[in-house]
Amino acid sequence: LSFIFDLWQKKRGTKAMPSRAELDPADFHRLWPVTFLLEKGTTGDDWYVRFAGAAYSSVYGREITGAPVREIVPASLAPQVLADLKQCIEEHEPIVIEGETNWPDRGNVYRYQRVLLPYGTEEEGVTHLLGVAAFYNSAGATVF
Repeated sequence: LSFIFDLWQKKRGTKAMPSRAELDPADFHRLWPVTFLLEKGTTGDDWYVRFAGAAYSSVYGREITGAPVREIVPASLAPQVLADLKQCIEEHEPIVIEGETNWPDRGNVYRYQRVLLPYGTEEEGVTHLLGVAAFYNSAGATVF
């Protein structure tokens, strides 16, 4: 996760955050399976998944690209996930989260580390959030 954070810092330079135009997926192609990109909707606080790597299809049990965030996050996790997004958006700063997530309907429990990185402009604020996660099983071995 430090690689993607360092890349974000380099792109940011002296600005509050890099713009979406500066986000080049070729810079971090090795991380695509555990990467997601959220885009702010045109109204309200809606966010949509614009890209989700293969790990997220495994975690969610389906393809989530194009889905609204509010529809894919289990109700038990929604308050924390939304609070993490809000913090990143308001502070214009990356946040690192460690935790455990549980999808009871699928019987999967994962420990994870995730970094959220804001992209946008001074005029528009945060328009995109790039997330990269590492998932671990109960023994601590990397799953994704």
